[in-house]
Amino acid sequence: AVDGDDRTLHLSYRDFVRPGGDEIQQDLKLTIVPMSLTLRVLGGSPRGLRPYVLVGANVYYWEYQEEGDFIDFYRPGLPVSYDYFRSSGAAFGLHAGAGLRVPVSDDVSVTLEGRYNFADEVEMGDDFDQNRIDVSGIAATVGVRLRF
Repeated sequence: AVDGDDRTLHLSYRDFVRPGGDEIQQDLKLTIVPMSLTLRVLGGSPRGLRPYVLVGANVYYWEYQEEGDFIDFYRPGLPVSYDYFRSSGAAFGLHAGAGLRVPVSDDVSVTLEGRYNFADEVEMGDDFDQNRIDVSGIAATVGVRLRF
């Protein structure tokens, strides 16, 4: 299965503003696309509610970006300038969770699933030298399953 998550945070410095009082803003964006292979063990009746447990392996493709105005804290006067930083890569991991299939008809069911993704921290490199990223975390999905 291929999934995806993308989120952008719009931030500004808490204790610093421009000389005119305007905020110094930047956007931080993280995109994660996990590709997974999952084994599900189903319980219940084929025509009734079907609780299940799952385990599997993932490859998490990720990209992190920072864009906007930044303060150079290493230069006198703390100058502000626009910049763009980016890093991307892949992390390997496992997942475990549980779910429930709720039948709507003989060929359609709604799926509710929760899982925890475990992944190795990886070096970000490039613009984020000596920083590491951890893409582990909780995921919940609601889906439709069609049988044909």
